[in-house]
Amino acid sequence: MQVDSENDKEVKEGKHILLCSLGVKSIETIYKLNGKQSKSGLSTIALIDLLSSEEKPDEIYALCTEKAIKETYPILEKNTDVPLYAIEIPRGSSKDELYQVMRRILNKANEVKPSALTMDLTHSFRNIPFIFYSSALYLSALEDVEIRGIWYGMLEAKDEDGMAPLVDLSVILELTEWFHGVRSFKEEYNAKLLRALMVKRSDIDRDDTKDVKKEKENLEHIAEKSARFTRRYYAGLPLEMEKISTELLDHISQIKDPDEALGIPLMRELITKVQSSVEDFALASNPSTNFKSKVTLDSDEMQRQMNIIESYLDSGHVSNAAGVIREFILSWLMLKMGESGVKCDWLSYHDKEDCLGRETIGRKLNIMKNILQDDSEFFEGEQRELIKCWDVLSKIRNDFAHNGFKVEEVKIDDYHDKIIERWKIVRRNLDNDDFLDLEFGGGGGTYLITSLGKSKGLLYTALKEMTKRPERCIVIASKETVGFVDEVVEKAGYDPDRVHFSVMNDPYTGFEEVDGIVKKHSKDLISADEVYCNITGGTTFMQWVIKKLADEAEGKGRRVEWVAMVDEREFQEQQENPYVLGKMIRLDGNEEGG
Repeated sequence: MQVDSENDKEVKEGKHILLCSLGVKSIETIYKLNGKQSKSGLSTIALIDLLSSEEKPDEIYALCTEKAIKETYPILEKNTDVPLYAIEIPRGSSKDELYQVMRRILNKANEVKPSALTMDLTHSFRNIPFIFYSSALYLSALEDVEIRGIWYGMLEAKDEDGMAPLVDLSVILELTEWFHGVRSFKEEYNAKLLRALMVKRSDIDRDDTKDVKKEKENLEHIAEKSARFTRRYYAGLPLEMEKISTELLDHISQIKDPDEALGIPLMRELITKVQSSVEDFALASNPSTNFKSKVTLDSDEMQRQMNIIESYLDSGHVSNAAGVIREFILSWLMLKMGESGVKCDWLSYHDKEDCLGRETIGRKLNIMKNILQDDSEFFEGEQRELIKCWDVLSKIRNDFAHNGFKVEEVKIDDYHDKIIERWKIVRRNLDNDDFLDLEFGGGGGTYLITSLGKSKGLLYTALKEMTKRPERCIVIASKETVGFVDEVVEKAGYDPDRVHFSVMNDPYTGFEEVDGIVKKHSKDLISADEVYCNITGGTTFMQWVIKKLADEAEGKGRRVEWVAMVDEREFQEQQENPYVLGKMIRLDGNEEGG
């Protein structure tokens, strides 16, 4: 007799072992399996006899109490030629003793490192099968041990000939794996285990009917579509998720008898759980090759995206939630703009002819965000909430987009709370026109930005003969030319209160003056409806200052147009008689004035 001790550390890797438990009685019984029978006082002896040569174990480990080692272990030892080892265990009459039994099973598995395991739980106390089951779960799930069979000799279910069937209960263990696989998909949309189980079962070679083979093929499609869904879910691709959800549901709808096809009870119920997990994401009809061109921006589509966002938030996918909510805001704004008559191509990044693209809407929100950081007077309360939502979500998305490669820690737990807070604000304001208002500033009419050199006539022409007479004029002058401003304004009949000017100390290289000039006029530019920038007059450096003001105006969402004021007379004549109307040339090629 070989009794394994806790100190026996011999490693026998890759073997197929049989783990059984022995009671203290041997009852002569005829066992039957697959049309064959074997008579023995112990089920393990009969099982070894009835298994095929490929199914027979390399070694047997028997759990025995001290009494079983004396009473029944010798019978097993005498009637098998398979190497046999006894593992002495307590009776399991307390919680501590039950833990000891499980610990000894797992310790032995760790020493032997089997690749496959067969169990016989017919004999011993009734608490032992639960220990067997828990151990099998552990070894299968965490140690990658293949469970070949969990056998039980049903002594209480003898047939009329007095034979007890040997029943493989491993389907119960497999069902647990299926439960886990479906739950992982249902809660986390992780199809790894579910797909593996489906593929494994559909590969089982049986005498399948034509209908069963078709069912198995369909289940293979479900396995593959589930895996594709997982990749799209974790990549944060809502439209692709919607497409694959629809395809997955289509294959599920074709299943007729999954229990028969896979030989797993409750399979229909399990497949139904998979179905219900993706129904809220699916498109109304089966997608085509160019499915995105057929996805309409409407309330149904936005509801699908809301379902996806809620799913990300529930499962803690903070990065995907931030990105998708941000895109949801763009889509919702475009939906509302479309309802008011503005043409939008919601899946185009750039504008198309007279259709707005996503870039334009996003840029408008970014401009509003930048202005709000400096001055909030241009926005109403609801608008501020929208801008704050956009700002927070954009910052969080950017942190994740760079995978945290920055000095500051990415505080993902704080982000999760912030995203939920912002999503609640977005949801309750979806039909609030004030919240969705992207208009700000303006109302101040046309602005002219120009420089003033020694040619007074250029400013005179601009003030007097612009087709859209400027409501405001920003003049960049030097110490030498600032004295001309009042004179030119008077000659042009222009209101001097509408002229704002900045005087440069160094009109040739005054780089240190530029930021101050831009900041001085920044708020004024927000009030403009459109801005004309004159490229003539003053020094080359002063023209560069105007370019900086033009950039600031565009950065505030104002439309900028470049013009040139031209006086075709000789320079001497211009100096002697400056107040003669010239002409304005718009740099799109049209001439005005003169």
